[in-house]
Amino acid sequence: MPSKSAFVYPERPDFPSIRQEAAAAVARELGPIAHPIERARRAVEILTQAEADITTYKPLRDRAALSLWAYEGHRTRGLEQSIGCTRMQWTRIQASAFGWKSAGGNVPPPTPAAGPDRVKAARAAGIVEQPVDEALRDIAKFGILTEQAIARQTEARKARDAAIVALRQPPYLMSHEAIAAQTGAASEATVVLAAKRRTDEKTQADLDQVRQEAVDQVAAELLPLTDPTARAHRAEQIANAANGEITEYTRLRDRAALSLWAYAPGRIRHMTKVGYTREAWGRVWTAALGQPLPEDQEADKPPVAGPARARIAHEHGIAELPVEDALADVQKYRLLIEHARTRQAEAQRIHDETAGGTV
Repeated sequence: MPSKSAFVYPERPDFPSIRQEAAAAVARELGPIAHPIERARRAVEILTQAEADITTYKPLRDRAALSLWAYEGHRTRGLEQSIGCTRMQWTRIQASAFGWKSAGGNVPPPTPAAGPDRVKAARAAGIVEQPVDEALRDIAKFGILTEQAIARQTEARKARDAAIVALRQPPYLMSHEAIAAQTGAASEATVVLAAKRRTDEKTQADLDQVRQEAVDQVAAELLPLTDPTARAHRAEQIANAANGEITEYTRLRDRAALSLWAYAPGRIRHMTKVGYTREAWGRVWTAALGQPLPEDQEADKPPVAGPARARIAHEHGIAELPVEDALADVQKYRLLIEHARTRQAEAQRIHDETAGGTV
């Protein structure tokens, strides 16, 4: 066993490669299974086994990491990198070991500093002290097994969900109950997936409708203008006005989205749900915090959701709107932006064709 003065260096596996290889193995197994019932059935079996493995291996991984953190903390650093966690996930594991409730965007209280205070608190909380060599062995072994199981779980769930979607469509047209009975999938999984799909389809239908309305609106306004010069001029005016609307509606949508992100993060966990790409949202929140990004750079991780983010947002003048108003505004201005973008594009197209003498 290393002496107390020696620094402890736990193994840091290549978790991205480990996850990728585990997911690829599942994809290779499920890919050749042609019939969606058989594919869903096998995906459910893999998913069930992966969930059982996570239940078995994760506590052993966490126990080893907590032992090193609690009793050897003065000579260990960056244990989250040895177990495949983010720093926030590792903080929550620590908080859970002390019996502190931490959910959503709530930041757990600070843990005791390394040394006698942490050792005393850990013993009081019942954190098991393992021999250092044993903990070092377990943190690597069970860290890898846990991350492999999580990757298999994720890949199997994707395959199961895709098969369920196929079974709900022609030529199968199976009910949720029949799918659950034939594949072993939990019936609530098929219902949740169907509800999500309906929401996505409604959103797409709304977007398609406003696009068609925008095209029809431009056509109706330009139809009476038979003189090419007048028609091109009016089309240019419409395009310019639409550009101004895009700018204003984008400002209002960003205002609503930033309010939710800063003060009610639990209501929208991923901004892709309301039409932002990851890159676009990174530019919105970094600009709001006075850290605009260069074109070729991605945003770092944002401030942790909860009081810390709310405080920083308030300091930078991000307005807090009533949650329901912000939710409504995000959706409303998303549609208005799409309407204005389509109007701008259609008017620009007609302007270019008319000015070029093709109309």
